Amino acid sequence: MAYERNNGDPANSMPTWTCPPPNQILTHLAAAGSTLVKNGSGAISSINSNDNAAGTLSIYDGLSAAGTLLGVIDTGARGFIPCPWKFSTGLFVVKSTGDDITISSV
Repeated sequence: MAYERNNGDPANSMPTWTCPPPNQILTHLAAAGSTLVKNGSGAISSINSNDNAAGTLSIYDGLSAAGTLLGVIDTGARGFIPCPWKFSTGLFVVKSTGDDITISSV
């Protein structure tokens, strides 16, 4: 959900609901390890941390952890993590623990 400003006054902002694109890929990961989420170019829309388990998620542009590191996210706090990152070769992730996450990508 995004917020649309009303006359530049944040107090009068109204929520704007957006629908996910039809080609969106949802990837649920609940175990530690490495995963090739997508082969080829695309973008991450968001990451949801579905529990409060401590852990990290390393995100790579590539087909393995030998790719370009895009970032490392602390997944210990439950919630929505917006991260509009583009990748060109592939989306590869490494989870440090068995925390429960969902990655939304296109």
